[in-house]
Amino acid sequence: MHGIVYVDNKGNHLSPLYTWQDGRGNEPFGDTTYAEYLGCSSGYGHVTDFYNRTNNLVPEGASSFCTIQDYFVMRLCKLTKALIHTTDAASFGLYDLKKRCFTCDSNLEVVDGYRLAGSYKNIPVSVAIGDNQASVLSSLSSDREALINIGTGSQVSVICEKAEVSKDFEVRPYFEEKYLAVGAALCGGRAYAVLKEFFKS
Repeated sequence: MHGIVYVDNKGNHLSPLYTWQDGRGNEPFGDTTYAEYLGCSSGYGHVTDFYNRTNNLVPEGASSFCTIQDYFVMRLCKLTKALIHTTDAASFGLYDLKKRCFTCDSNLEVVDGYRLAGSYKNIPVSVAIGDNQASVLSSLSSDREALINIGTGSQVSVICEKAEVSKDFEVRPYFEEKYLAVGAALCGGRAYAVLKEFFKS
């Protein structure tokens, strides 16, 4: 999620994976930072791309970028252009949740709903979807349930009908014109590690 790989017009990668941990967006840009200038967080795809473009670091021949999972789907299906699901597109930043499109100039092809990208050895291959959305899709049996994930971080996810802005939770795109309300914390697995060390001591 959030990270990008630059690709050429034949679908070949031209760069390493810039992950969500890319902190260059926090470097000074004018009287602010690259991330704050765009109104996004450092490590989001559009911030990484903005930093690279501003500093002439985009690989020669790059026609676009995509997530690593989009690139994997491209290779499996022998595509020349990535199909980026709205659940991944939103992770790049500069994305309008209600209109389901970017708020900046973009040549990225964004798709919605349940979509096939192609096939690999006659096996259908889906367009890649966001990791949080994938966990909800595979775990909840109804819209009246909540999912609690504890991994590197921790999340509480609930399916909702509207993209309501709140300081208490983040809203992410989901399927069938619905959204996820997500309360997320950075402490997940780390909290277990601290607890383990506490009991150990």
